[in-house]
Amino acid sequence: MNTKYMFLVVGAGLLLGASLRAQEAKPAAAEPAQAEAVKAVEPAPAPAKAAEPVKTVEPAPAGKASPKAGQDGALPGSEGAVKAEAVKPVEPAKVVEPVKAEVPVVESVKPVAKAPVRIVEPAPAPVAKPLSETAKKLLPLVAGYKQAQESAQAWVDEVGKQSQAMDEKISGIQAQVQANEAAITKLKVESEKKNKAAIKERNKDNKQLWAELAAAKKEQAAFNRELSKTAGQKARAYSDDIMTRLKEVQTDLR
Repeated sequence: MNTKYMFLVVGAGLLLGASLRAQEAKPAAAEPAQAEAVKAVEPAPAPAKAAEPVKTVEPAPAGKASPKAGQDGALPGSEGAVKAEAVKPVEPAKVVEPVKAEVPVVESVKPVAKAPVRIVEPAPAPVAKPLSETAKKLLPLVAGYKQAQESAQAWVDEVGKQSQAMDEKISGIQAQVQANEAAITKLKVESEKKNKAAIKERNKDNKQLWAELAAAKKEQAAFNRELSKTAGQKARAYSDDIMTRLKEVQTDLR
């Protein structure tokens, strides 16, 4: 609908409304004048379209109203006409589906196959070549050294057992003396006068321990002196045996 046609329709509506109000006041005399007034305002180009009912109007943009027929038989453009704004249909609320969390697919971890354990067999010992007749003549001397080593090792083991007992005895006495000395010092710090009897008893014990410690050390010293003599005797014995074997080997080698 163009602007010119709209103004014509609105003007006709206004005149027609005025005529109707005048007709209600003077029904008999105003009919010819009303008819003439209606004819005078009808548009010349398209008089037939002015009386057509208003078709369904598409929703206009927001802020503009489409003219519709008013209530109580009022035509568009009259004072009783109701202008309704275009109402957009309310779209139904969209249902938002919950986002499904993607669960990572964890592949089962296959155990790594262990490599078979290779048992490394020791390399066979090289086969000793048989000794020559000349080398065999030296074997008695080698046997003498082996015998001396075995004898000396057995003697050292026996000495270790004896000296270990003496070492433990001396270290035990020393620990008791240190404990008594610490107790005496503590008693003196607390109250020497009140702890006089306890201090006297500790001093008596320490005197006895000092005597035992001196005796143990004396015993150890005597043992060490005897051990020194025995070591010399054994060394000479081992040496004599080796020298005897050496002479035999030298004789055999001539």
